[in-house]
Amino acid sequence: MLCAATASAQTPEAFYKGKSIDLVIGYPPAGSNDVYARALARHIGKHIPGKPNIIPRNMPGAGSLLAVNQVFNISPKDGSVIGIGAPTLALDERLGTQGVRFKTAELNWVGRVDSLINMVFMWKTSKVQSVEDALKTEATLSGTGAGSTVSIYPTAMNNVLGTKFKLVMGYKGSGEAMLAMERGETPGHSTSFEALKSQHPDWIKDKKVNILAQAALRRNPELPDAPMLLDLAKDDRQRAVLRLILAPQEMARPFAAPPGTPPDRLRALREAFDRVM
Repeated sequence: MLCAATASAQTPEAFYKGKSIDLVIGYPPAGSNDVYARALARHIGKHIPGKPNIIPRNMPGAGSLLAVNQVFNISPKDGSVIGIGAPTLALDERLGTQGVRFKTAELNWVGRVDSLINMVFMWKTSKVQSVEDALKTEATLSGTGAGSTVSIYPTAMNNVLGTKFKLVMGYKGSGEAMLAMERGETPGHSTSFEALKSQHPDWIKDKKVNILAQAALRRNPELPDAPMLLDLAKDDRQRAVLRLILAPQEMARPFAAPPGTPPDRLRALREAFDRVM
């Protein structure tokens, strides 16, 4: 009993000194989420008491659900693990997305990086070059996992607005999915504007792709001509449903620790995250 009491009274600095923190990344290497996570990993350790090493570990699968399930159910609950998943985790849980084995409200949220602009875009040779075209003609989009924003927003457009997007799932990340577009496997894709801008800036500059719509609550000034999903709603009911689905975009690139993480260590992680930001 005395040993247990001593362990529970251990300060964050004493706990983290000489230790490592695993940063579980629910996405493949080289994508925008991986870049943000590794940037955080490079700096956050020096702001945590005890200055632990941060070890990034990629665990892609099911649009980050695999990694979030790992953090929630299997990872140690002692403050030695944090992970990044999709901003739509709460929506996936509510909609009963296959593969969800976590409770969003029980995760210990550490922080989020920014808000997010998602888009649906088509290759310049596609027959579908507008949302109006997509209402009449089926268009294939390369997809990753069922729980990712890559699939959430085209699916929402199909169910709310009546578009005819067909998702071909199984690509390991947006980088691979966009490569499929370049190879002619699929004419379109849905991902964040940052992912497109960072990986293929020439596609925007040379107008190799046409952005059909942007999924966000606030318009991106860099996309003045791309309609917002809310602008495409036909009535108040559609607008209300879309607003609910778009809300997670304000909590993009969220990091969380497992349930049961000691409060003082969680506080140390949050304060360190804020300092890095």
